[in-house]
Amino acid sequence: MKTGSPLDCNEIHIRRSIITELSTLADLRWALCSDDGEITPSTDKSIYTEHFTEKTMELYAMGDLINFVAEKNAELIGVISLFLVDKIPSPCEINGCWGYVSNVYVKPECRNNGVGSKLLDFVKDAAVANKCELLVVWPSDRSYPFYKRAGFKSEKREQDPLVLVI
Repeated sequence: MKTGSPLDCNEIHIRRSIITELSTLADLRWALCSDDGEITPSTDKSIYTEHFTEKTMELYAMGDLINFVAEKNAELIGVISLFLVDKIPSPCEINGCWGYVSNVYVKPECRNNGVGSKLLDFVKDAAVANKCELLVVWPSDRSYPFYKRAGFKSEKREQDPLVLVI
């Protein structure tokens, strides 16, 4: 697949990731961090993968993290992460929460075909199901228009987080 080539989104399956995919998720995260230019890793990739796996398992165990993946022909081509953040209980709202959207990545050859939008739609649905008040994302300059089109807002670009009220 070439960047921007038509990709049949009906053939793309979005689902929650499973534990056996953590090393692949680590690879996708590594690619996310290195796609925009040369990186100088502070660690060996195998050490990074081990740490990524351990940290993700901890977050899964606490129920604070949901990873969704885009899959085509049994290959993971994209990922999006939703961190669920509990709010301090108040008299008006005992069990409030909000969501932090992170780790959004689609392989370059699969971009511009709606895969990212499908992933984000799954996160929005999960946020509603978990009764999140809003979603927050800290976008890169390149991804900023993507989130604006999806309804995220900010008063000024300098104010980094964008917020989507659910």
